[in-house]
Amino acid sequence: MYIDDDDGWEAGTFEKPNTTYDRLGSTRRFGIELEFDELPNDALEVEEHTIFGAKEDGSVNGGEFVSPILYGDDGLEACEDFCDLARLNEFEVGRNCGFHLHCDVPEDGVDCFKRAVLAYHYTYDFWKGTSEINNRRHDYCEEHRFGPDDIEGSGDTQDTVKHWTTRFSRYAWFNVAAYHRFGTIEIRVHEGTRDKKDVVNWVIAHARFIDAVSELSVGQITRLFGGSKKPSTKFRSIRTMLMHPEVSEHLEKRYALNH
Repeated sequence: MYIDDDDGWEAGTFEKPNTTYDRLGSTRRFGIELEFDELPNDALEVEEHTIFGAKEDGSVNGGEFVSPILYGDDGLEACEDFCDLARLNEFEVGRNCGFHLHCDVPEDGVDCFKRAVLAYHYTYDFWKGTSEINNRRHDYCEEHRFGPDDIEGSGDTQDTVKHWTTRFSRYAWFNVAAYHRFGTIEIRVHEGTRDKKDVVNWVIAHARFIDAVSELSVGQITRLFGGSKKPSTKFRSIRTMLMHPEVSEHLEKRYALNH
Protein backbone atom coordinates (compact mmCIF):
# COMPACT_ATOMS: atom_id res chain seq x y z
CA MET A 1 0.00 0.00 0.00
CA TYR A 2 0.94 3.66 -0.38
CA ILE A 3 0.57 6.11 2.51
CA ASP A 4 -0.93 9.43 1.42
CA ASP A 5 -1.56 12.52 3.50
CA ASP A 6 -4.99 11.30 4.55
CA ASP A 7 -3.59 8.01 5.87
CA GLY A 8 -0.66 9.37 7.84
CA TRP A 9 -0.39 10.45 11.47
CA GLU A 10 1.86 12.59 13.64
CA ALA A 11 4.66 11.16 15.73
CA GLY A 12 3.80 10.54 19.36
CA THR A 13 5.36 11.92 22.51
CA PHE A 14 8.75 10.79 23.80
CA GLU A 15 9.38 11.66 27.44
CA LYS A 16 12.16 9.86 29.29
CA PRO A 17 13.47 12.22 32.00
CA ASN A 18 15.46 9.44 33.67
CA THR A 19 17.17 8.15 30.54
CA THR A 20 20.87 7.30 30.57
CA TYR A 21 23.47 8.30 27.99
CA ASP A 22 25.97 5.47 28.29
CA ARG A 23 25.27 3.84 24.90
CA LEU A 24 24.71 7.02 22.93
CA GLY A 25 27.64 8.79 24.55
CA SER A 26 26.08 12.18 23.83
CA THR A 27 23.32 14.35 25.24
CA ARG A 28 22.52 15.60 21.74
CA ARG A 29 18.89 15.13 20.68
CA PHE A 30 18.14 13.39 17.39
CA GLY A 31 15.40 12.13 15.12
CA ILE A 32 15.23 9.61 12.29
CA GLU A 33 13.22 9.14 9.11
CA LEU A 34 12.93 5.71 7.48
CA GLU A 35 11.53 5.22 3.97
CA PHE A 36 9.88 2.04 2.70
CA ASP A 37 8.90 0.98 -0.82
CA GLU A 38 6.46 -1.79 -0.04
CA LEU A 39 4.01 -1.90 2.85
CA PRO A 40 1.41 -4.59 3.65
CA ASN A 41 -2.26 -3.67 3.32
CA ASP A 42 -2.62 -3.53 7.11
CA ALA A 43 0.44 -1.30 7.62
CA LEU A 44 -1.63 1.51 9.16
CA GLU A 45 -2.44 -0.72 12.12
CA VAL A 46 1.08 -0.23 13.49
CA GLU A 47 0.02 3.25 14.66
CA GLU A 48 -1.23 1.63 17.86
CA HIS A 49 2.18 0.09 18.56
CA THR A 50 4.68 2.88 17.89
CA ILE A 51 5.51 6.48 18.72
CA PHE A 52 6.72 6.97 15.13
CA GLY A 53 4.56 8.99 12.79
CA ALA A 54 3.81 8.12 9.16
CA LYS A 55 3.53 10.37 6.13
CA GLU A 56 3.43 10.46 2.36
CA ASP A 57 6.73 10.51 0.50
CA GLY A 58 6.62 10.98 -3.26
CA SER A 59 10.09 9.52 -3.78
CA VAL A 60 9.08 5.99 -2.68
CA ASN A 61 6.18 3.63 -3.30
CA GLY A 62 5.26 3.05 0.35
CA GLY A 63 5.82 5.89 2.78
CA GLU A 64 8.08 7.44 5.37
CA PHE A 65 8.04 6.81 9.12
CA VAL A 66 9.30 9.62 11.33
CA SER A 67 10.37 9.53 14.96
CA PRO A 68 9.58 12.22 17.50
CA ILE A 69 12.53 14.11 18.96
CA LEU A 70 14.59 11.47 20.76
CA TYR A 71 17.46 11.52 23.23
CA GLY A 72 19.59 9.23 25.33
CA ASP A 73 19.72 5.47 25.44
CA ASP A 74 15.93 5.27 25.57
CA GLY A 75 15.92 7.09 22.25
CA LEU A 76 18.11 4.38 20.77
CA GLU A 77 15.75 1.75 22.15
CA ALA A 78 12.81 3.54 20.50
CA CYS A 79 14.64 3.23 17.16
CA GLU A 80 15.28 -0.46 17.78
CA ASP A 81 11.64 -1.04 18.71
CA PHE A 82 10.43 0.52 15.47
CA CYS A 83 12.92 -1.48 13.37
CA ASP A 84 11.66 -4.66 15.03
CA LEU A 85 8.10 -3.60 14.26
CA ALA A 86 8.95 -2.88 10.62
CA ARG A 87 10.63 -6.25 10.22
CA LEU A 88 7.79 -8.11 11.95
CA ASN A 89 5.23 -6.43 9.68
CA GLU A 90 7.33 -7.02 6.55
CA PHE A 91 7.92 -3.39 5.61
CA GLU A 92 10.16 -3.69 2.55
CA VAL A 93 13.12 -1.43 1.78
CA GLY A 94 13.68 -0.77 -1.93
CA ARG A 95 16.73 0.64 -3.69
CA ASN A 96 15.15 4.11 -3.81
CA CYS A 97 14.70 4.31 -0.04
CA GLY A 98 16.78 6.35 2.37
CA PHE A 99 17.44 6.69 6.08
CA HIS A 100 17.78 10.29 7.25
CA LEU A 101 19.21 11.38 10.58
CA HIS A 102 18.66 14.76 12.24
CA CYS A 103 21.00 15.84 15.03
CA ASP A 104 20.12 18.82 17.17
CA VAL A 105 22.23 21.98 17.25
CA PRO A 106 21.49 24.19 20.29
CA GLU A 107 19.99 27.64 19.74
CA ASP A 108 23.27 29.26 20.75
CA GLY A 109 25.32 26.79 18.76
CA VAL A 110 26.37 28.82 15.70
CA ASP A 111 30.06 27.99 16.17
CA CYS A 112 29.20 24.34 16.82
CA PHE A 113 27.16 24.26 13.61
CA LYS A 114 29.88 25.88 11.48
CA ARG A 115 32.58 23.54 12.79
CA ALA A 116 30.38 20.51 12.16
CA VAL A 117 29.65 21.71 8.61
CA LEU A 118 33.37 22.16 7.97
CA ALA A 119 34.16 18.69 9.33
CA TYR A 120 31.46 17.09 7.18
CA HIS A 121 32.73 18.99 4.15
CA TYR A 122 36.18 17.47 4.59
CA THR A 123 34.96 13.95 5.46
CA TYR A 124 32.34 13.66 2.68
CA ASP A 125 34.33 11.00 0.83
CA PHE A 126 34.44 8.77 3.90
CA TRP A 127 30.77 9.06 4.87
CA LYS A 128 29.64 8.63 1.28
CA GLY A 129 31.86 5.56 1.07
CA THR A 130 30.00 3.87 3.93
CA SER A 131 26.67 3.93 2.07
CA GLU A 132 25.15 2.33 -1.00
CA ILE A 133 24.16 5.06 -3.46
CA ASN A 134 22.44 4.38 -6.77
CA ASN A 135 21.68 6.97 -9.44
CA ARG A 136 18.03 7.46 -8.44
CA ARG A 137 18.82 7.98 -4.76
CA HIS A 138 21.66 10.32 -5.69
CA ASP A 139 19.03 12.89 -6.72
CA TYR A 140 17.97 13.05 -3.07
CA CYS A 141 21.43 13.09 -1.47
CA GLU A 142 23.60 15.02 -3.89
CA GLU A 143 27.03 16.35 -3.05
CA HIS A 144 27.04 19.61 -1.10
CA ARG A 145 27.86 22.82 -2.96
CA PHE A 146 29.99 24.89 -0.60
CA GLY A 147 33.54 24.97 0.70
CA PRO A 148 35.57 26.28 3.64
CA ASP A 149 35.50 29.91 2.47
CA ASP A 150 31.71 29.80 2.11
CA ILE A 151 31.35 28.39 5.61
CA GLU A 152 33.67 30.98 7.11
CA GLY A 153 31.77 33.77 5.36
CA SER A 154 28.33 32.54 6.42
CA GLY A 155 28.15 34.94 9.37
CA ASP A 156 28.54 35.00 13.13
CA THR A 157 24.95 35.16 14.33
CA GLN A 158 22.19 32.60 14.23
CA ASP A 159 20.10 34.72 11.86
CA THR A 160 22.88 35.27 9.33
CA VAL A 161 23.98 31.64 9.35
CA LYS A 162 20.40 30.40 9.01
CA HIS A 163 19.88 32.77 6.09
CA TRP A 164 23.06 31.39 4.48
CA THR A 165 21.73 27.83 4.70
CA THR A 166 18.65 28.73 2.64
CA ARG A 167 20.89 29.06 -0.43
CA PHE A 168 21.34 25.30 -0.60
CA SER A 169 19.16 22.36 -1.58
CA ARG A 170 17.66 20.27 1.20
CA TYR A 171 18.39 17.22 -0.95
CA ALA A 172 22.14 17.35 -0.33
CA TRP A 173 23.71 14.39 1.49
CA PHE A 174 24.49 16.82 4.32
CA ASN A 175 21.48 19.10 4.51
CA VAL A 176 22.45 22.44 6.03
CA ALA A 177 19.01 23.89 5.18
CA ALA A 178 17.64 21.80 8.06
CA TYR A 179 19.37 24.23 10.44
CA HIS A 180 17.06 27.00 9.25
CA ARG A 181 13.90 24.88 9.35
CA PHE A 182 14.48 22.70 12.39
CA GLY A 183 17.68 23.76 14.15
CA THR A 184 19.30 20.47 13.15
CA ILE A 185 21.99 18.94 10.99
CA GLU A 186 20.50 16.34 8.62
CA ILE A 187 22.56 13.43 7.26
CA ARG A 188 20.82 11.91 4.22
CA VAL A 189 23.49 9.67 2.70
CA HIS A 190 22.51 6.35 4.31
CA GLU A 191 20.51 3.92 2.18
CA GLY A 192 17.16 2.71 3.45
CA THR A 193 17.19 0.07 6.16
CA ARG A 194 15.10 -1.66 8.81
CA ASP A 195 18.20 -3.13 10.45
CA LYS A 196 18.36 -1.81 14.00
CA LYS A 197 22.11 -2.27 14.18
CA ASP A 198 22.56 -0.05 11.11
CA VAL A 199 20.28 2.60 12.59
CA VAL A 200 21.68 2.68 16.12
CA ASN A 201 25.33 2.62 15.09
CA TRP A 202 24.72 5.44 12.62
CA VAL A 203 23.04 7.57 15.27
CA ILE A 204 25.84 6.96 17.78
CA ALA A 205 28.53 7.69 15.20
CA HIS A 206 27.16 11.05 14.13
CA ALA A 207 26.11 12.26 17.57
CA ARG A 208 29.60 11.57 18.88
CA PHE A 209 31.30 12.96 15.76
CA ILE A 210 29.42 16.26 15.99
CA ASP A 211 30.20 16.50 19.70
CA ALA A 212 33.89 15.95 19.04
CA VAL A 213 34.37 18.34 16.11
CA SER A 214 32.35 21.10 17.77
CA GLU A 215 35.04 21.26 20.45
CA LEU A 216 37.84 21.73 17.91
CA SER A 217 39.08 24.90 16.24
CA VAL A 218 38.82 25.49 12.50
CA GLY A 219 42.57 24.93 12.27
CA GLN A 220 42.41 21.63 14.11
CA ILE A 221 39.59 20.35 11.89
CA THR A 222 41.51 21.38 8.78
CA ARG A 223 44.69 19.66 9.96
CA LEU A 224 42.82 16.45 10.78
CA PHE A 225 40.69 16.17 7.65
CA GLY A 226 41.75 18.76 5.08
CA GLY A 227 44.13 18.59 2.15
CA SER A 228 44.54 15.44 0.10
CA LYS A 229 44.14 12.95 2.93
CA LYS A 230 42.66 9.60 1.96
CA PRO A 231 39.35 8.46 3.49
CA SER A 232 41.21 5.76 5.42
CA THR A 233 43.39 8.42 7.05
CA LYS A 234 40.35 10.50 7.94
CA PHE A 235 38.69 7.44 9.41
CA ARG A 236 41.57 6.92 11.83
CA SER A 237 40.81 10.33 13.30
CA ILE A 238 37.08 9.63 13.32
CA ARG A 239 37.67 6.32 15.10
CA THR A 240 39.57 8.13 17.85
CA MET A 241 36.74 10.64 18.24
CA LEU A 242 34.00 8.03 18.47
CA MET A 243 35.62 6.08 21.32
CA HIS A 244 33.37 3.15 20.45
CA PRO A 245 35.10 0.07 18.94
CA GLU A 246 31.86 -1.62 17.89
CA VAL A 247 30.56 1.41 16.00
CA SER A 248 33.96 2.01 14.40
CA GLU A 249 34.13 -1.61 13.26
CA HIS A 250 30.62 -1.32 11.83
CA LEU A 251 31.59 1.76 9.80
CA GLU A 252 34.81 0.15 8.64
CA LYS A 253 32.96 -2.94 7.38
CA ARG A 254 30.40 -0.82 5.55
CA TYR A 255 33.16 1.16 3.83
CA ALA A 256 34.96 -2.03 2.81
CA LEU A 257 31.76 -3.50 1.33
CA ASN A 258 31.36 -0.51 -0.97
CA HIS A 259 34.94 -0.48 -2.25
